[in-house]
Amino acid sequence: MKKAETALSLLEKRRELELELKGKESLLKQLEVEQERVGKEPHRSSYTRRILEIINNVEKQKKEMEKVLKDTQEVQREINTLSGQLERCFHVADETIFAVSFLGKSQNSLVEKQNVQRAFC
Repeated sequence: MKKAETALSLLEKRRELELELKGKESLLKQLEVEQERVGKEPHRSSYTRRILEIINNVEKQKKEMEKVLKDTQEVQREINTLSGQLERCFHVADETIFAVSFLGKSQNSLVEKQNVQRAFC
């Protein structure tokens, strides 16, 4: 009877081990699939390199934007300077026209005033 019990316990142990083996084989397949998937993904160094490239591109773009802003500011300064000169020229012309029409100056003094106006502009 002991032999029968021993045989039964061995059969039971065998079934348990077979179930455990099937579970471990299933786990092995899952791990192999995951290993293949991980092996196909890019490495960290490639991500790091790409990030550094992007940072360099952003810095280049920032420098270009600063150049454009600087050029824009210079053009604005020129426009302001020329606008001021133009405003002064109009003011001199207005004064000349007013003086000639109001005081009734002669034609010769008008020419002289225009010469003075040209000197200021």
